[in-house]
Amino acid sequence: MNEQERDKLEYERGDKFKDLHPEYYPTPDNSDTLLHLVRYQIPAGEPYTVENLEWAFEYLTPVLEKRPSPYRERKAAEQASEEAQIAADAEAQRFADAHARTLAEAAERKENHDMPFEELRQKAIDQRRANCSESDLKDIDHGLRRY
Repeated sequence: MNEQERDKLEYERGDKFKDLHPEYYPTPDNSDTLLHLVRYQIPAGEPYTVENLEWAFEYLTPVLEKRPSPYRERKAAEQASEEAQIAADAEAQRFADAHARTLAEAAERKENHDMPFEELRQKAIDQRRANCSESDLKDIDHGLRRY
């Protein structure tokens, strides 16, 4: 028997085993653990049988991952859906905030562009004063500038 024929036979036997044992939860880890034990028990190159899989499953049942209950699966799916919705809402809010800032900045640029020079100068001074600490304001008022 060549390798392709053996793989096909084992694949069919694995499907039959899963049909006979719906309680088996076919995760990658469970499959690796089960097949490792089966391969250890049979001679190299020989295909395993459904009986080999059943024996290994019975022996390994205490350590294999169990199938989650439908309630837990449904709750996990609902939670994932809620988390995805929260993330989508947060992204939409960030976009709306960025858009609002862009519009406000554009309106301020237009306002500044249309403003007479003296008013613009006073606005710049007021903004600079608003960003200064008390000690900086005192120094500015006394004509001392620290850089």
